[in-house]
Amino acid sequence: MSKLLEKNIIAKKNIMVIAAGVAILLFLASGSIYRYSRGGGVNPFEMVSMLIIVFALVERSQGTYEIEADARCLKIRKRGWIGAKELAVDYRDVIGIYKYKAKLIGYVKFRRTHRLNSALDGRTVWAIAYKVGVSGKPEHYERIYFKPSEQMLEFLSDRMPGKVMISEKKVVVAALQEEQAQEKGK
Repeated sequence: MSKLLEKNIIAKKNIMVIAAGVAILLFLASGSIYRYSRGGGVNPFEMVSMLIIVFALVERSQGTYEIEADARCLKIRKRGWIGAKELAVDYRDVIGIYKYKAKLIGYVKFRRTHRLNSALDGRTVWAIAYKVGVSGKPEHYERIYFKPSEQMLEFLSDRMPGKVMISEKKVVVAALQEEQAQEKGK
């Protein structure tokens, strides 16, 4: 197989959680609007912040995501209310793909983090750490959060042996070794 394409999968459990969160926030916002219509005091910051949170929840959940892997690169496309976004990462730039685990402070400084996964998709979140070289500037690191299938991870593992489904520690060590090699080369 020289190419693999997959789309996000919607889990019913996640639909119920997002719907409950949106309903509660809209209920609270409508209570503030009702108080305002009856002449009561309303904090506009409170209403606007609730509506922004509702918009963010809906935007994170309604987008469609496609992951396309071919012989040279991995492309991830997002289509949502705000617009479309596509990122392509060459396999040679990938430092590693590891299971995402939230933490307060990371070891490697990433310039950008792209969240290209649906909140409704029930699969495990994985992170792609990769280097980006802009012409004339030193390289920096970025990462993408995405939710691939096991089949996609196996396909990527065949294309990038030793870089897929590894621990975050190995990715950090590889990134730090590349930084040291760049500093010695200067």
